[in-house]
Formats: sequence, structure tokens, C-alpha cells
Amino acid sequence: MSNGGKILFLSHQENPEESQPLGGGSVEAPSPDAEATLAALVRTLYEQESDPVSRLAGFLTSDDPTYLPEETEARALARRVGRDKLLETLIELYVRDHPVSDQSDPQSGL
Repeated sequence: MSNGGKILFLSHQENPEESQPLGGGSVEAPSPDAEATLAALVRTLYEQESDPVSRLAGFLTSDDPTYLPEETEARALARRVGRDKLLETLIELYVRDHPVSDQSDPQSGL
């Protein structure tokens, strides 16, 4: 399968209790269970030759489990962790991997 993008495999931090400074605040480490569930969901969707981004976005925005394949454990995994926790974990991972400096880039328009 050629999708022109990267395959994302999430891994847990060595110390999930650590938090990272971010412009005067901090970001909690993602839940290892939710992070492992996201990794399993992405892996399962790639194995099913599905687009993980559109499938997970559909599930997370609508809470409609039909976006996830029924014949695998994907639905059960997602429901066990919960939509809110999965969204929270995605945002925590993004913020952790994309630190924001105290100075904004004048060319970015932000």
C-alpha cells in the first residue's frame, strides 16, 4: 500500500510522570494505556489498508464506532479507553513533539 505519508507508531515515554515546560505552563505525559491504544489503532488501520487519519478523525469527532473495523479489536480498544482520553492523548503528544517558544515567529502570522 502506498499512501505517500508516514506511518506513525507511538511509543510510551520512559517516565510517564514527567512533564515538559511549555511557555510558562506544563504538559502532562500522555497515559500509557491511551498512547498504546492509539498505536494499536493506527497499526490495525494500516493493516486493514484504511487511512488511519480519516478513520480516527471520523471516530473522534462523531463518536461513531463504525469508523473503526469491527472484525478487529479496534472498536473495543477505542471504546475501553474512551474518545475523550484518546483526543486528550493526541493533543498531549502533539504539544510534546511540537514545543512552542516564548517568542512567536513574525512571519507565521501568529
